[in-house]
Amino acid sequence: MNIFSGIFVATLFLGGQSGIVAPEGLVQLQERFGKVTNLVNADVTTIFEDNVSGANFAGQNLSGAVITRSNVSGADFSGADLSGATLDASNFTGASFVGANLSGATIKDSNFINANLTGACLHGVTIFASNFADANLTEANMTGVEIKFTNLDAVNMTGVVEDANC
Repeated sequence: MNIFSGIFVATLFLGGQSGIVAPEGLVQLQERFGKVTNLVNADVTTIFEDNVSGANFAGQNLSGAVITRSNVSGADFSGADLSGATLDASNFTGASFVGANLSGATIKDSNFINANLTGACLHGVTIFASNFADANLTEANMTGVEIKFTNLDAVNMTGVVEDANC
């Protein structure tokens, strides 16, 4: 772990350049060698080429975060603020976004197979070339969502809201 100009950088090497970059105050990395399980109050801003499968981001302010080329499968983003986030070329298989705010986010080249987005705010989200097969979007707010070249096979869209702000 290194400290540079007030930014706490926690790096987990997985055979290449990888790391989580967070403002000062990263609370804990409970396990080493690529798996981070609890990042409560981490205020993460960038996850790049990292393995944070199973991480707990529940209720966190991750607005504007950038998650790129990372394994985030099974992570918990329940109630998190991911507004304006960029989720690019990452694996979110089985991740939970229950009640999360993803308004204005960009999702590109990412895998959301079996992800749970029940009650999530997807207002103004752009989804491009991603896989949402078997995802749960029950009661999600999808006002102004733009979806292109994306797999939506067997997606549960029961009660989706398309005309209200969240």
